[in-house]
Amino acid sequence: TDWSDRDIESRDNATYRTEIQGVASSNFGVAFSGSSSEQWILEGFTITTSHPNSSYGVRVSLDGGTATVRYNTINGGSGANESNGIYVNGADSKMIVQHNEINGGASTAASSNGIYIETAADQIVTENTIDGGTGNNASLGIVVSYPLANTSVISRNDINGGASVSGETYGFQITNDTVNTTMSCVISQNHIDAGSGSTTVGIYCYGLGDTK
Repeated sequence: TDWSDRDIESRDNATYRTEIQGVASSNFGVAFSGSSSEQWILEGFTITTSHPNSSYGVRVSLDGGTATVRYNTINGGSGANESNGIYVNGADSKMIVQHNEINGGASTAASSNGIYIETAADQIVTENTIDGGTGNNASLGIVVSYPLANTSVISRNDINGGASVSGETYGFQITNDTVNTTMSCVISQNHIDAGSGSTTVGIYCYGLGDTK
C-alpha cells in the first residue's frame, strides 16, 4: 500500500480516534515479536491495556528487524507488578519511537515507566512527550538498563518523571551493571522534569559499568 499521500502532521488522535485496547488476559495492547528484514510500523492509534499484573501499552521483543512506533497515544495501564507505556527487551530488538504521547500508566503496587529499555540493541527515541505516570511505588519517564552504543539516540523529547503515589520519581534513569562495558547513547536536547514524589531526580545514573 502506498501511504505517501497521508497527512500525518495534522492528524489528531482525540478527533480521529482509533483505539487498540489490550484485553485483561493479555499484558499488552500491541506486541512486536519475531523477525523481519523490513520495518514494522505502528502509527496513528490510541493504545491502552488492562492486564492486572504486568501491563504494557506496547511491548517489543524481536529476533531481527526494527519496530517503528510513531504518532500514537500510549498508556501503560495499571498492572500491580509494573506498568510501562513501551517496554522493549531482547538482544535484537531495535526500535524507533517518534512523535508519540506516552504515559507509563498507574501501577497499583509497583513502578510505572513511560519507556523501559532492557536491551543493548539500537534505540532511536525522538520528539515524544513522555510521562512516567502515577505508579504506587515509583514513576520514571525513561529507564535504560543496558549499555546502549553511540548509535542509539534519545533526543528532543519532553520527559516528565510523573507523580508517584508514595515513592520516588525520576525523569531519566540509566543503569549499567555490565562490567567492562560503556553506556554511550547520545542523549541531547531533551526537556527533563523530575516529576513529583517523595524523592525527585532529573537524571539518575548508577551501576558497575561505565556511562558517558
